[in-house]
Amino acid sequence: MLSFFLISASFIVLSQNELIKTKDLGFNREHIIMIPLRSSQLKHQEATKLQYKNNPNVISATIAFGLPGDIVAGDGVQLPGSGKQLLSSMFWVDQDYISTMGMKIIAGRDFSRDFVSDSSEAFIVNESFLQTYGFPSPEESIGSRIDWEIDRSAHRFKQGKIIGVVRDFHFKSLREKLSPAVLQIDPRNTWKLAVRISGNDVPGTIEHLRKTYEKLDPDWTFSYKFMDEGLDEMYKSEQKLGDLFTIFTYLAIFVACLGLYGLVEYSVNQRTKEISIRKVFGANIASLLLLLTKRYFFLLAISCVLIVP
Repeated sequence: MLSFFLISASFIVLSQNELIKTKDLGFNREHIIMIPLRSSQLKHQEATKLQYKNNPNVISATIAFGLPGDIVAGDGVQLPGSGKQLLSSMFWVDQDYISTMGMKIIAGRDFSRDFVSDSSEAFIVNESFLQTYGFPSPEESIGSRIDWEIDRSAHRFKQGKIIGVVRDFHFKSLREKLSPAVLQIDPRNTWKLAVRISGNDVPGTIEHLRKTYEKLDPDWTFSYKFMDEGLDEMYKSEQKLGDLFTIFTYLAIFVACLGLYGLVEYSVNQRTKEISIRKVFGANIASLLLLLTKRYFFLLAISCVLIVP
């Protein structure tokens, strides 16, 4: 029973780890490099991005606060005039965030440089935001008014409307339920560059990013992290659990087989004469093996049925 428990538990844990690696997170986690920026690079963000993108292997770039697997702010918005807080995770982004992350707009539109008002009165929310707070369908929610309190002490609000709905994306661990998220443009709060690269000549691309960083900000040391590495760090405990279960499962199977072999050998020694007589009367090897082992396999079947559920 212990062996069957460990075997089935190992399959479950390994399947869970496989799910972590293959599940659609609502964005493309591959080939994204995250680089923290200092104030000198954040003064002219569009110019900064252009310099980092000045390489054929850099596909796109965004500067944001709130990247999947990284720090995300907890805040909230309000319905106009109600004072009711709609608690949400807040993402401060730019016009290239959704395209760089590989997210999908399911209703409305993305932020655009063609609409100057997007920086002052536009919000994009996820599906969970609409479901949690009772909004109508994504299409019907476009244009709904919401406010964000910029300064609580002065009661200053950013008054805007929902211009788009993004498909739910997992920005926290898969252990946690999908939660409401609000995206808005606010360059004052952004500080981390996310660069999507092609995957060709990765070392050369990283060297280009390093040189660009040192040229723009020579007083600080260049540091970076791949987004998928940050996401994998959230599941270290599951990976260790999977490794432990695998080791103990092999040990349990080995010990169980030794015990089973000992029982069968003891049974053979006790029934040597019976086996000899059956052999003389024409019994084949298969029937003798079945005779000696069937009661043990019956017990194994009972153990399996009892413990696996």
